[in-house]
Amino acid sequence: MGRDGAIGSAYISNAGGKIIVQDPTTAVIHEMPSAVIDLGIADRIVPLEYFHKVMFDTIESVYKQIKR
Repeated sequence: MGRDGAIGSAYISNAGGKIIVQDPTTAVIHEMPSAVIDLGIADRIVPLEYFHKVMFDTIESVYKQIKR
């Protein structure tokens, strides 16, 4: 389980996208983020309780870069 998401994440990573995954120890199905981590393409590994903050900060940073 989780390999299809990892394959999609690899395409995103290869195209220059950033990959942020949930810490497997906080995931209900730990195989999903672990599959991405095992591929070595996770840019950030974040516990569930901080995931929303990391996502918001990442989106805000990209938006500020675009507005320049």
